[in-house]
Amino acid sequence: MIVSRNPYNGEEVASVKEFNKKEIDEALEAADKRFQSWRQTSFSERSKLMMSAAAELKKNKQEYAETITLEMGKPITQLLPKLRNVRGFVSTMLKMQKSIWQRKLLKQMQRRAILPLSLLVLFWP
Repeated sequence: MIVSRNPYNGEEVASVKEFNKKEIDEALEAADKRFQSWRQTSFSERSKLMMSAAAELKKNKQEYAETITLEMGKPITQLLPKLRNVRGFVSTMLKMQKSIWQRKLLKQMQRRAILPLSLLVLFWP
């Protein structure tokens, strides 16, 4: 068993069964299959899922803060403000990612441009 202990007092917080090599390989294979599917997910759908996850974290911030406090020994007063701001953080990160993605796509389109750049910009979302 792998045991997670509260670093402040050494008490056991949780324990999980150790995987053998076969179980690790199976878990890695399942993760890779899921990743291949995730790669095909549109940016719009990914954004919705990430914002939903952020909303879940914010909605249950007290529960998550208590768990993190037990596992890390960090004072809960330091965690709650971070969990309150998680939705804004995720939103900012998604906007930045979209901007990076758009610049990369624009460069690719310029390299293969059939239309002049001015026309591409007119129709850019």
